Amino acid sequence: MSFLAGVDDSGRTNRVAGAVLGIVLALFGLASIPPSLGHPFAGSDSPPAALVLGSFRTDLLQALVNLALGLLLVAAALSGTHWSRIANRLVGVVLLAVGAYGIATLDTSLNVFALNDKSNDAHLVLGFLLLVPAVLADRQGSRADGPKYRSVSHDGAGGGKPVGRTPPGGRRG
Repeated sequence: MSFLAGVDDSGRTNRVAGAVLGIVLALFGLASIPPSLGHPFAGSDSPPAALVLGSFRTDLLQALVNLALGLLLVAAALSGTHWSRIANRLVGVVLLAVGAYGIATLDTSLNVFALNDKSNDAHLVLGFLLLVPAVLADRQGSRADGPKYRSVSHDGAGGGKPVGRTPPGGRRG
C-alpha cells in the first residue's frame, strides 16, 4: 500500500514534492559531507570551500543543514498531507532565504555557508518548487471548502439573504 493512498490531489502533490525534493536535498547533503571534511566548518576562507558535483561550493555547515532539511521533508511527507504542507512551506522559505542570503553575501566574509552562484540558484529553485504546491493547495482547499455561510429563506429552502451559519438540517431553532 502506497503512503499516498486515499489522498486528494493537492495533498498528493505536496507529499510527492516534499518526498522527492527531500530525498534530493538529503542525498546532496550526504554527498557534500566527505569533500567538506578537510575544509573549515563554516565559511569560504582559506582553504577554499569544497566543490560538490563539480560546481556547487559547500562546507560542512551547509551539508548538515541540507541533510537535516531533506530528512525533515521526507519525514513530513510520510506523516501526512498536513505535515507535508507545513514542512514544504517552512523549508521552501528557508531555502529561498538561504539563496537570497547567498546572493547578498557572495564573495564576502559573511558567506558562512560557502555559497556560490550555482548553490544560490539551486536553493532558490528548490525553495520555489516546494512553495508552489503548498500555496496552490491552500488556495484549492479554501475553494473546495465552499462558502462559510449559505442563504436561507424563512422556510429553509434557500434563496433568501445571507443570515449566518445554518445548522445541520437547514433549520434554525
